[in-house]
Amino acid sequence: MKQHFIMLFVVLTILMSCKEKSTPQTNAAEVPQALSDKDTGIEYSLKKGRYDLLEMLYDELLQKDANLKNIEDEITKVKSSKFDSLNKFQGFNGKNEAYFSAAKFQADQITDSVLKKRVQQLITEKQAAYETKIAGHLVLVDTIDVKDKKISDLHRLLKITKTLPLIEQYQNKLPSTKAIESYIKNQERVIQLQNGAIK
Repeated sequence: MKQHFIMLFVVLTILMSCKEKSTPQTNAAEVPQALSDKDTGIEYSLKKGRYDLLEMLYDELLQKDANLKNIEDEITKVKSSKFDSLNKFQGFNGKNEAYFSAAKFQADQITDSVLKKRVQQLITEKQAAYETKIAGHLVLVDTIDVKDKKISDLHRLLKITKTLPLIEQYQNKLPSTKAIESYIKNQERVIQLQNGAIK
């Protein structure tokens, strides 16, 4: 069954190359490799395990469009510098959290209930004071997270809006139905042969 589909796909691809007309906006040299008749996507999907045509088209655009490449470089740069920007505060905050966690554990080991309660109250107060002290930092970290999501959303939107025109141009090269109709006729012929042999 799979062989029939692959054969049909190959036939359609060949027919498409025969009927191909150049669009007013692009010439043959500008047709993206991912949409060329040579690239069926089957080989790519077998090698990579996933056939992401949008990513392939976008990668080709990056090689041709300097402005787009510059935007992509800036996205990469800002994402890679996130760790450096947060590293000092995260290290500082991590040590404070580790300290309070250890202090609570030590306080829990105290057997004198009155003393235990006093120490636990002290730790709670000091931890609350620390959290107040870093509140401004945490707001900034939250802002970074929100803006990270915004950058990712806009990145996806950029990829879609830049590649949609390419696929729309490709859609103008709709292949003829002749190969499909011919295949259906062959199916009907085989069905009649089988029916004739059964009677």
